[in-house]
Amino acid sequence: MGAGRGFAQHPHLPGPELTNTDVAQRLYALRWDEGCSAPDEAIKEECLAAYAHEKATGTEFIAILGWLEEWMIGANERLMRRQQRENQERIAREKEMAEKRLRSGADCPWTQAVGVADLHCRRNGRLYRLRALDGKGPLEPKVEVFRVHYLEEKRGASIGRYRTRGDATKAINEIAYKDEWE
Repeated sequence: MGAGRGFAQHPHLPGPELTNTDVAQRLYALRWDEGCSAPDEAIKEECLAAYAHEKATGTEFIAILGWLEEWMIGANERLMRRQQRENQERIAREKEMAEKRLRSGADCPWTQAVGVADLHCRRNGRLYRLRALDGKGPLEPKVEVFRVHYLEEKRGASIGRYRTRGDATKAINEIAYKDEWE
């Protein structure tokens, strides 16, 4: 449809025939002036179904337009809640899988195991425990790493104290592949 051509006038709607510019400006106003967001592909089918239902029941277009604006706000909130719930479920599954890897003896990054204090990781089949320290200053060590043989072991052989977990990880990555008696 060209910019100057109008939309077909509905026989029951009063007012002048709308042009593409009329509709485009109204949509712009809805999106920016009144807080409605741009179309979202995730809820497109649901929105089209809601529109078709209202149209089939005989609702006038201008009423559908206002109703859809409110519907979109609710749809965006429902979509956001669903995405948050799916994200939380995904994170819980990932934590569960990480703990299973840790307990099975497979190499894994720092992982919290249920019922066990501190974080643990495995590198080259060796188990390490990361304990938080009360480092008060910015340059003071914040974590201490121990080489342990099982998850419930409290101490083990001290590997060192580090300012960040990243620093501890770098140290583990270096020493994990050296002979234990070096």
